[in-house]
Amino acid sequence: MHSISKGLFFCLAVLILFSLPGKVTLPGFLGQQEARADDIMVSTDTTEGLRQITPATATDRTGHFVIVWADERSGRDNFDVYAQLYNLSGIPQGTNFKVNTDTGTTFQNYPSASMDASGNFIVVWEDGRNGNSDIYAQRFNSSGSTIGVNFRVDNDTTEGGQYAPDVVMNYHTGSFVITWRDESVAEEFAVYAQMYKPNGDTIGEVLTVNDQPIGTSQSSPAIAMDDSGNFVITWDDQRGVNYDIFAQYYYYDGTTWGANFLIGDNTDGNKRYPDIAMNGKGYFVIAWDDERNGNQDIYAERYDSLSLTLDPSNFRVDNDEGGASQVWPSVSMNEAGDFVIAWNDGRLLNSDIYAQRYNFCIDSLEPEGTNYFISDPAYAVNWQTEVAVTMTDNKICYTWTDDRNDVDNDIFAKITDWGWSEVSDEEEAVTRPSSFELFQNYPNPFNPTTTIKFKVQGSKFKVPIHTTLNIYNVLGQLVRTLVDEEKVPGEYQVGWDGRDDSGAEAASGVYFYQLKTADQSYTKKMVLMH
Repeated sequence: MHSISKGLFFCLAVLILFSLPGKVTLPGFLGQQEARADDIMVSTDTTEGLRQITPATATDRTGHFVIVWADERSGRDNFDVYAQLYNLSGIPQGTNFKVNTDTGTTFQNYPSASMDASGNFIVVWEDGRNGNSDIYAQRFNSSGSTIGVNFRVDNDTTEGGQYAPDVVMNYHTGSFVITWRDESVAEEFAVYAQMYKPNGDTIGEVLTVNDQPIGTSQSSPAIAMDDSGNFVITWDDQRGVNYDIFAQYYYYDGTTWGANFLIGDNTDGNKRYPDIAMNGKGYFVIAWDDERNGNQDIYAERYDSLSLTLDPSNFRVDNDEGGASQVWPSVSMNEAGDFVIAWNDGRLLNSDIYAQRYNFCIDSLEPEGTNYFISDPAYAVNWQTEVAVTMTDNKICYTWTDDRNDVDNDIFAKITDWGWSEVSDEEEAVTRPSSFELFQNYPNPFNPTTTIKFKVQGSKFKVPIHTTLNIYNVLGQLVRTLVDEEKVPGEYQVGWDGRDDSGAEAASGVYFYQLKTADQSYTKKMVLMH
């Protein structure tokens, strides 16, 4: 693909936006068009004061998702790992079920999951049943029934801890690899891994992934695998002045291809908390949070199946220019090489969930649309955090921790089509009387003023009726109220000067104008271009 100028790209994006059917629900007026399941509450325990946190998710690429999390329903500070299966329409398959079999009051937390083509899956987590933190795992079949028992992954006999596990399962064979941060060696914080056969038997000895000597810190490992069983582990590494992102490529038999390699071309500021996704052909993408700009942003880099970068320099994912923090990315890739990155975003003064989609193209980076808000914007004032994402060829499952119910935290999820993120210029299918009409603004796109016409007439409106005409941004936030008064039948027009209710100039972008009465509403979109 050939590169294009920012201006041309924006114009093309505008044309594409206006040619696509809309798909985002904004509070109170825009209909959900293609999202399969919107803001599902995954954790069913609603006991006040008990928390559900640290979710993760996996898919079999065709029909099922599993969501796992840490859950306090057995008592405060007594976290267990729970799970829930879903089909692609977001319909739960069965009920929440407990993963760990330990019945004591020790902690089980920070789970991860992976699933094969048959829907069999494995869950790993941190487990305190032995007095310190170890890594445990449990295998399941596609219906959620256990295969075998909880088993310990690490072989540490010291008092050192094992933390932050991640797991990947071979899509075709069901073999799997588990990686974690290990503190079993004094003054060493290393990344380890263990390979397994499909039946759960170990393959070889525990692998030491990082090649840096004692005295440095390696943490936050993440792992991905292609359909041949080759895999890549990435982590953040303090072998230099700052934390940087490193990775190691492994063949299917556990032998390394080359040495640890540095991800990205910039060593300014800390790089932390990487995540990785890979398709069956071996193309992969790594995302992380990055302090090179003085605050935390999300950056990423793509690689081909030979671990050669597809991007001469790593690219920034978030488009926030306000200095807020963007952290803890999660990434998933489909078989075509399209991928989505989601993260925690502070641009609205608290923590919300944003995402960005990218289409596969070897020659150049191809973002689809722009950053978009994941959860229902009506709850943007609440805290959404700890996002995890997985995807099939054309469906995406997002899951996160959410405090909207004011009873500590719950686990929520959204299952969408790949194209979900744009906004509909039609509301949900309702019957609209011919006596009520909203026209497209003109000019459109515009700078800096535009005119909006609407009509109220006919027998339904023989008396004045209260009418509002409001403008919203893509997050569903009110920007400007143009009309808020009684209107008798007739044709009206009102201008907008591109400013909000405080008089401040609105930014370039897509906006929505909504005409509303007590029982009817109609919404259209427009583009402001400075």
